Amino acid sequence: FVLRNAAGVSLSHSSKSQAGEGRSVSYEDARAGDLVFYGKNGSINHVALYMGDGRVVHASTEKTGIIVTNVMYRKPVKFVRVLN
Repeated sequence: FVLRNAAGVSLSHSSKSQAGEGRSVSYEDARAGDLVFYGKNGSINHVALYMGDGRVVHASTEKTGIIVTNVMYRKPVKFVRVLN
């Protein structure tokens, strides 16, 4: 929703599908606006938006809502750039 409204980027609904869109980048090359994917047992199940400086913003739980955390709060599976 944020990327579509702010940058005109349309993505699939599920994090698993989104992981196949854009192009993969390394953590070292990640920049603000890149997507960070997390998973369990080899399957992607969560996505966050990289803010830069080692931080991400993401929907945590229904109770806590949208939060900012360290990118390594869980081990990232993949970083994807969808913005030019």
